[in-house]
Amino acid sequence: RFSAERGRIKRGRTGLFINPERWNTADGCVLYPRFNSDELRTLRDLQRQLDDLENTIIKNYLSEPECWNDQWLDNQISRWHTGGIDDVGSESVIAFFDEQIKLITKQEIKAINHIKSSLKALKRFEAYRGKQITFNQYTGELLQEFEKFLRNEWRLVELYPELLDIEKSRVPHPRSDNTIASMLRLLRTLSKKAVQEGKIAVSPFAHYTPPQEVYGTP
Repeated sequence: RFSAERGRIKRGRTGLFINPERWNTADGCVLYPRFNSDELRTLRDLQRQLDDLENTIIKNYLSEPECWNDQWLDNQISRWHTGGIDDVGSESVIAFFDEQIKLITKQEIKAINHIKSSLKALKRFEAYRGKQITFNQYTGELLQEFEKFLRNEWRLVELYPELLDIEKSRVPHPRSDNTIASMLRLLRTLSKKAVQEGKIAVSPFAHYTPPQEVYGTP
């Protein structure tokens, strides 16, 4: 059972098995025998696996607790068993985001048109890179590259005008820190969906700090 805070308690199957006589239900730990070295080694290995799974779940939850949903714990356990590497990692980030936008209503997110605009910019960034962005590549480092692209896109389209052919894009203007921060914040909303759907264990925004929006006169 994973208990994060009030209202966030979830039971999940670890996929690890033990003789019930060797499990301390009250303390949630292994009961070791005094003798039988073969069994002792097996149980110690099992306890190490349980500790590693627990630490992974806690670390990933603390990185972005807002990504919690009913499937989150099961997704975390599944990815732990595969070492965080599975067929999902080769899926297209943009294709997933496109599908999620179709499910989002204006009642859920009033800035749906702005999210679409941010995704369109990500599509131009993917075209500029010349290769598909998959979940294996969707990291904090890639977001840093994307931020740099957003800052310089108004110059880049002069060198690569074919970027404007993507969904009939308009010629971008130089962007302020506030505009870039807003675009990345909206992209973060879609990244949370990816965590909740088990596409990634942790949002890349957990390892990347976007520029801050600043308003008013200092």
